[in-house]
Amino acid sequence: MAENIEHNERILRKVRKQIEFYLSDANLSKDRVTCCTYSEAISSGGIPADFFLKCNRVKERITTIAEIEEALKTSKYLQFADGKVFRKFPFQPRTNQDRCTIYVENIPSYATQEKVRKWFRPYGKVVYVSLPKSKAGTIKGYAFVEFNTEEEAERCKASHQESGMYIENRDPAELLSVKTFEGFEDHEGETETGEPENQPCESAEEVHSEEVTKEDVATQFRILSRNDWKKERNKYLNNWRKEGKARRQEIWRQQMKINRRRKIAEEEKALQPKTELNFQCGLIVKISLKEEIHDPKSIKDQLKAIGGIKYVEAMQGAVEAIVRTESPDVASSLVKNPLGKGEVLTGQIVHKRIRGKFTQKSAVNYLRRK
Repeated sequence: MAENIEHNERILRKVRKQIEFYLSDANLSKDRVTCCTYSEAISSGGIPADFFLKCNRVKERITTIAEIEEALKTSKYLQFADGKVFRKFPFQPRTNQDRCTIYVENIPSYATQEKVRKWFRPYGKVVYVSLPKSKAGTIKGYAFVEFNTEEEAERCKASHQESGMYIENRDPAELLSVKTFEGFEDHEGETETGEPENQPCESAEEVHSEEVTKEDVATQFRILSRNDWKKERNKYLNNWRKEGKARRQEIWRQQMKINRRRKIAEEEKALQPKTELNFQCGLIVKISLKEEIHDPKSIKDQLKAIGGIKYVEAMQGAVEAIVRTESPDVASSLVKNPLGKGEVLTGQIVHKRIRGKFTQKSAVNYLRRK
């Protein structure tokens, strides 16, 4: 029975600390959802208690408003009344977050918000931890730790400067926050500008019984003040924008060259005189042979021997031969020849089908290509 009571008290204590974190100045300065809910609730005096039952870290431990009321009985900062949660002190937005925050690298893969709080507790009170994760859910290897005061952040910075673990004179592209960047829409744990974003379901619990292990002690962190981190990040972004602008300008120049060459080619083509085929009528003669062609070569030789012949078509077994001549006079002379009766092809006759070979083509064009 005593163990159950102690277990319930431990759960309620964790719930109280979680809700205190949600309504802390540090979280309300970052968490848009809780801040908007708090701002809307100011007029009515408090936040409805069922709002916290929707938060993962609370609803996994308790399920009723009565348990929230029980958990907040011992709170120094919050009070419960009429189903609502009130702050005992007015909300004071933190305006010095950057000066109170440090950027930390070499965070091990087994790290949690609680462990990070514990590791940096010797330097002062840690009020906020952002531990970005990849799309796969793994730790990216860096974190943002916000202390309660600027003096505590300076103490952490000075300690790491003395031990040589402060990041200085480093290429901004080598920062883990840059190397592990996965795009604005996928950069879990950070806003679009790369600044820490609230993760209320993962933070705010203090570890009471867990001791520091040798593995924790051996962890060597490298840090950078948030202001210095912003300078390095902006330096990288500026270089990236310049390189991107240079690439875009080079692509534009190459495209302009292509367009210019294409335009010159079109202009030159437009200036070239258009050549038209001038067909001369009366050059083609159809000869009706006295007998079928048994030796096409012999027929061709006989016709070419007449003179002025450019081309002869004579096919095996045919009874006609087509002849293209150099001039209409030569064509006229072939009307009477020893091989058969000739006929000069003119007008539409030229475009008729001849032995099925000139479909959709004129005899003139066909013979001129030869």
